[in-house]
Amino acid sequence: KRYNQSTSYALAVAQLSNLFGLGERIKGAWPIEDKALSIDQTKEIQTLLNLKGHKAGKVDGKIGSITREAIRTWQLENGFSGDGYANLLLLLQLRANTSLQK
Repeated sequence: KRYNQSTSYALAVAQLSNLFGLGERIKGAWPIEDKALSIDQTKEIQTLLNLKGHKAGKVDGKIGSITREAIRTWQLENGFSGDGYANLLLLLQLRANTSLQK
């Protein structure tokens, strides 16, 4: 993902690699219910992670390696798979976790 940080791009490259190299076909449908986060939603994730002591880096609305690592750490500490993936479900989990701590 050094060339392009997009998860969708990386997945497409991996799938094409399998298709060309191993002759495999894509299995399953694209998750159309998983919509991209807005910049404000991404900033909120970064802010909540920073408030919880997980160093998500600068609140800039961009999910880079530092933010992904903070997400992974928070997920693992809270019983979720540590995939580092930022989506609406993660934001809702962070919000719920924050309101429980108040």
